[in-house]
Amino acid sequence: MLGACLTACIATTSLAQDLDWPQQIDAARGTVIVYQPQPDKLVANELEGRAAISVMPTGETEPTFGAIFFKARLETDREQRIATIENLEVLQTRFPNRTEDEIEAL
Repeated sequence: MLGACLTACIATTSLAQDLDWPQQIDAARGTVIVYQPQPDKLVANELEGRAAISVMPTGETEPTFGAIFFKARLETDREQRIATIENLEVLQTRFPNRTEDEIEAL
């Protein structure tokens, strides 16, 4: 669930849209909040970065905080002065003090 939700949220966001951060993703199994992504590396049009996230499963009272690491292709429309993230792939998720089973459940 987490990877698909994050991919949908970040991949459909472009610099032309209203980018209020954090972005909230509501799903049947809970809510994911993605905080403003931070770029780590940009080579040609290949972008790598990370973002802090929180996950609140349905029925829980406290969110779980962690981070995602991703890579994507950055498409630039120079005339419109717009950059769009495409083909986003979540490479890794990190949730301190959580077991692999707990992370998988998130």
